[in-house]
Amino acid sequence: MNKDVFWDDNDNVTGRWVTENVPPAAGKSVLEIGCGCGLTALFLAKNGASHVLATDSNQHAIHNTISGRICT
Repeated sequence: MNKDVFWDDNDNVTGRWVTENVPPAAGKSVLEIGCGCGLTALFLAKNGASHVLATDSNQHAIHNTISGRICT
């Protein structure tokens, strides 16, 4: 896991915001530009999106997203 792509080390405010505010994507294709730690892409994929493409220019972010390592 590469911690330099996470938003908040002590309290995952962003994770809570994503799970409470990102609209349902069941059956939809999603493009995420700048996926960071991969939280949003993984959340959407695990909650029914038919296809998720997550992109980022940071190789650490891509590694975290591919491996699904979003928890410390």
